[in-house]
Amino acid sequence: MNKNDFDGQGLGVSHAEAAHTVNWSAATAENLGISPQAVIRADQGGASATAMLIRACALIKAGIIDRALVVGADTPLSIPSVAPGLPLPPERTRGVYWDFQGPFGLMGASAQFALVLQRHMYQYPVSPEQLGKVAVTNRFHASLHAGAIYRKPFTLDDYLSSRMLSDPIRLFDCVGLRDRPGRSDSITRQDLRF
Repeated sequence: MNKNDFDGQGLGVSHAEAAHTVNWSAATAENLGISPQAVIRADQGGASATAMLIRACALIKAGIIDRALVVGADTPLSIPSVAPGLPLPPERTRGVYWDFQGPFGLMGASAQFALVLQRHMYQYPVSPEQLGKVAVTNRFHASLHAGAIYRKPFTLDDYLSSRMLSDPIRLFDCVGLRDRPGRSDSITRQDLRF
C-alpha cells in the first residue's frame, strides 16, 4: 500500500505523553496530502494506539471506511511540557484538571487508575498478590521481545516490596517513561473476522 490508498479512508496519530493530540491526525493528513473520511482520536495515554485500532475496526465493520492507518510515536523525554522543572502545559493550568484534580493532588495516570482499581477491588475480591502476578507475568513476556527496554524480570516478592505510588498502584505496575520510535499499523476489511 502507499499513502494514496488511505485517501478517503481512516487516519489516526497517537502520542501518549504530549498535549494537543486533537490536531495531530489532521496535521498528518495535510502533510501526507490525503483527505481521510475519518480522523481517529484517542486520549488513553500509552493505550492510545490500541484504542485507535479498535475504533478503526469499528469504523470498518460499520462500513464507513475500508482501511485505516494508525501511526504512533512518543518522545516524552524530549518534550519540555513533561520534563521535570519546566512549566506545565496549558491543559494542566485550566479547566477540569485545574479545578477538580490539581488542587487535590490527583496527578497523572497512576493516581487516576488507582481510583479505578480501588473501586474494582471494592467490588471484587482482588489481592495485591493477584495484581502482582499480572505485573510479573507481563514483565516476563515483555522481556522476551528483542526490543525490550527492561530485560530483567522481577519476582512477586520484588513487586510486593516495590514502592507504592498511589494505593494500590505500585512502581512495578507502571510503564517506564521512554522515547520510542514511530510505528504504523494499517488495517483493512480483509484483516477483520466478523
